[in-house]
Amino acid sequence: LVLGGPPGVEFIVSPGALSSRARVFIASSSTVKVYSTVERLQTTVPSTAVLVSGHHFGPVCELLLQPPGVAPDHIVFTASNVAQIQPIGEAIFDNTVIRAIVRFFAPRLLAKHVRAHMRSNAASSITLTGALTSDMALDNYAASRIARTLSIDLAPIRVNVIKIG
Repeated sequence: LVLGGPPGVEFIVSPGALSSRARVFIASSSTVKVYSTVERLQTTVPSTAVLVSGHHFGPVCELLLQPPGVAPDHIVFTASNVAQIQPIGEAIFDNTVIRAIVRFFAPRLLAKHVRAHMRSNAASSITLTGALTSDMALDNYAASRIARTLSIDLAPIRVNVIKIG
């Protein structure tokens, strides 16, 4: 399950998974992005076209709140948002909360609900991404701290964080 993310991140993860004959689910809040990503993957790895599917993030969330049925082995959480970091003198609460929703709250809530759906073994994993640029050190720190906390809470499921770029 690959959730959200900057354009292109799905193509780091998905082709390798598809070449191993894994089923890949792409989910995002942008329906246009989901379907263009699925189409591009089906073109890139045509022999595995039936193994990739796209979903709007809302139904994926609903699926994860239902009783267990789908059991993903791996979740890659690449979702991010672009809320401008402002000088401290201009910072406002709303922008801070917007950043925190995707970078802090969403991975924690995702982990809470996928626990019932993932296979609970060391072969399963959740991967979070850090910020795309070095000037977002706070986002990278937050991702690392969340990964550490979740790795303890979700053991034996592995939780990793990678910095893209």
